[in-house]
Amino acid sequence: METDQLQIPYYEQWLGPWAMLPDAFLQTFDLFKKLDLHLHLDAQQAAGRPGPAGITQQAGEIAVIDLTGKLMKQAASMGGGTSTVQARREIRAAASSEKVAGILLRIDSPGGTAAGTQELANEIAAAGKLKPVWAYVEDMAASAAYWAASQADRIVANATAIVGSIGTYGVVQDLSGAAAMQGVKVHVVRAGAHKGAGTPGTEITAEQLADMQRIVDGLNEHFLVGVSSGRAMVLDRVRELADGRAHLAGDALNLGLIDEIGSFDQTLVKLQTIANRRSPNMQTSLPETAVDAALTVELTATAAPVVATETPQPQAASYGEIVVACVGADPAFICSQLAAGATVTVAQSAWMAEQNARIAAASQRPGVDPVGTKPSKPQQQQSQDTDAARQWHDAIREQMAAGMTRAQAARAVAVENPDLQIAFIAAHNAAVRNQ
Repeated sequence: METDQLQIPYYEQWLGPWAMLPDAFLQTFDLFKKLDLHLHLDAQQAAGRPGPAGITQQAGEIAVIDLTGKLMKQAASMGGGTSTVQARREIRAAASSEKVAGILLRIDSPGGTAAGTQELANEIAAAGKLKPVWAYVEDMAASAAYWAASQADRIVANATAIVGSIGTYGVVQDLSGAAAMQGVKVHVVRAGAHKGAGTPGTEITAEQLADMQRIVDGLNEHFLVGVSSGRAMVLDRVRELADGRAHLAGDALNLGLIDEIGSFDQTLVKLQTIANRRSPNMQTSLPETAVDAALTVELTATAAPVVATETPQPQAASYGEIVVACVGADPAFICSQLAAGATVTVAQSAWMAEQNARIAAASQRPGVDPVGTKPSKPQQQQSQDTDAARQWHDAIREQMAAGMTRAQAARAVAVENPDLQIAFIAAHNAAVRNQ
């Protein structure tokens, strides 16, 4: 039977309560009002729907999963966004994969619908019991996106990120005045005092508003409890922060909403270090429950049965992975590791050994400066060189006290404070020249 009725896929998910920055919400619906839906939906139908996702990105042994744009159960064709159902599939695939030692959620989202967010948060928390799961906020993690981020073991953000906006809201319009001006009176024939509340053209009563508030408060309570659990924060403290405001990264750090400010590359390297320490005892499968069984259907249908008991051989690192893992490495070293088929861990160890060898060689050839530093000034420069060396060694000792080996500690300090590494090398070369 043919019909001219407009068919909008998943239209009902636009109608429920939202946990989203108000400005982003209003922009979305302003776009909706200006859009020619017939043309838009025809184009989407012609394009077809995407198939099931596996792990879309992987850097070494770390699965990178993006949560960007609006978060909705099904990805919105209008304005883009992320399907929380699809994101859950990716997280579950990563948590169950023997090739993945850790998961990094890269988040840039103003939030989304309340529907589907708690399930996404629960999936992240469950994966965190098996493998390290970190969240990196690349500019924004607000409302529902922060709810998801709060379930990660650690949250890192760039300095200009906007974080928080803890809260839930719904929008209802009282169009009874507009209907009256048009000479229209709308009657709702109902069985139940609140049935049909919010029908366009009818008055929104105080009782109806109170009942809508009840639903929003109930959903928001789940939000607050989730943040409290994920961030190990007293619930009363979360209530204090749940005023709907968003915060810049520096303020979010002081409020305990995030753990660190840094770059994506730094975060990835740190997570690789943590994950490699934990991976030998890593459990490699999530328990399946009746509630989540639907998510595993497509995964189990395509996954090969695990019959071998041998430990899988680590894969050789790519050029990009070696660049990220070996900060400051020159092209000749990188190419030598590629030719040798080195893994990320092997390349990291080789780079540390190479740096030590170069420093040792420089100490045997006074006057030769491998990094091309400028000649030192007599007394003031010597004082600065001594300070740089002392700060470098102090920083390494601090990392070693936290359980790292000396090689791991030197790498961590170099990643977190490259200027200090440069100053230390310059100090060392100056000392060699003065011998």
